[in-house]
Amino acid sequence: MKAIFSSRDLVKAAIQGKAVERIPKGELCIEDRVIEREFNRSGVGFSERHAFVSRLGLDLICLSPLYDASGKLPSPSQVYWPDLERWALETPLYTFALIDGAFGWGGRIMDYYQFMAMSYRNETALIDLVASVEKLNLELVKRLSAWGVNGIIVAEDIAYQKGLLINPQTIRKLFMPSLARQAEAVLRAGLQLFYHSDGNYGELLPDLNAIGFDGLHCIDRQSGMDLFALQREYGGRICFWGTLDPGELAVKRDPEYLQQLRNQVRIEASRSGYILGTTSGIFEGICLANLEEIYRQV
Repeated sequence: MKAIFSSRDLVKAAIQGKAVERIPKGELCIEDRVIEREFNRSGVGFSERHAFVSRLGLDLICLSPLYDASGKLPSPSQVYWPDLERWALETPLYTFALIDGAFGWGGRIMDYYQFMAMSYRNETALIDLVASVEKLNLELVKRLSAWGVNGIIVAEDIAYQKGLLINPQTIRKLFMPSLARQAEAVLRAGLQLFYHSDGNYGELLPDLNAIGFDGLHCIDRQSGMDLFALQREYGGRICFWGTLDPGELAVKRDPEYLQQLRNQVRIEASRSGYILGTTSGIFEGICLANLEEIYRQV
């Protein structure tokens, strides 16, 4: 097997289901307060974030957008990702940019319960919202491709612990066709495409696979997402990222427990198409020492 030295190449190989000589690592997000605490300073810029990512030995960076939503969708020119070009051009890291899906935007720019009721009270308004998000995201994909990112993550929490927040027929009818068009634009631009949702969205995996998503983030055992079953079903076609439960890392544990967790990660990673990370990202409350220990040893 040809050795892969670049983090960017390593992550790309894992996404493509190729054999890799070590497990790639990355987090969906890293809260500023964690970095401020670790470096004992106020404010986080590119240098501080890069130093923290390097300390953890991560192979990818995921950048979240900033914008002023003000209760409505922003224009493409109002959306930006801090230091995106520096991450893409000045570091060897695989660079993901996150964009919000229609379900994510709906819960953000209007009353959440009002949005949830739109599917059966005002389907026309929901169709208009989905179309507006699609138009926004297609323009953002063009910009991100020109800025040199490697991949895009569509994020929308469409499920809770026991299943989907609305019935799958509604999702397939009103959301999936638009999502498929966005996916087509991403893949046509030569970028790799991931989907993120919390909870148990397993019922939609056949649809996401058919659309062409390269990977999924957040495989939560506590929500009934069985990684081993998913690997048997979709291994080689979908890359799975984000399996560590932050709750398992919230407090210091005994060495035997950590060893069991490391062994579990090694088994998960023994099949191709795997990126190590937490299901949520790094936030205040996580035991960073435990996470660093797992990162070092696997």
